[in-house]
Amino acid sequence: MLTLRHQLIPPTANLDTLDPAMDLDIVTKVPRPHRMAAAVSNSFGFGGQNAVLAFTAAD
Repeated sequence: MLTLRHQLIPPTANLDTLDPAMDLDIVTKVPRPHRMAAAVSNSFGFGGQNAVLAFTAAD
């Protein structure tokens, strides 16, 4: 929800060095500003305890 409120994508935790062979746009070190209207949070647990939350930005 803070990502939507501040319109910032947080950096990937504990990623110090990115493999140059990977052709992915990964946010590292510092948050990146980006306009977005929705975000999703996935949580997966043992024994099938799974949850997905979808958030949209308030106008």
